[in-house]
Amino acid sequence: MVPLNYYGIEVFTASSRVMGWIKYVLYISMAIIFIIVALKFNPYALKNLTHYGGFMPYGITGLFAAMPIAMFSFGGSRTIPDFAEEVKNRRNLIWGLYSL
Repeated sequence: MVPLNYYGIEVFTASSRVMGWIKYVLYISMAIIFIIVALKFNPYALKNLTHYGGFMPYGITGLFAAMPIAMFSFGGSRTIPDFAEEVKNRRNLIWGLYSL
């Protein structure tokens, strides 16, 4: 990030846009490859969506049960950037992170 910020915000936004598109392409291609491989080696894989109660056997309850876990993990990853936003002297940031 330091070299990108040094050269300006235009370079930063352009590189961020390129990296974003690369991520989208990788995610979509991995999903397609996974589906092709799963169906090739197990042609009965689609039956798992209807057996044992279907796609969401516990209904919306399972989705709501998973939400607190997802938000808890998101909150844990946001600690360091949140601390970094409020520091006045950047040299003190390292001491604050060590005290965690």
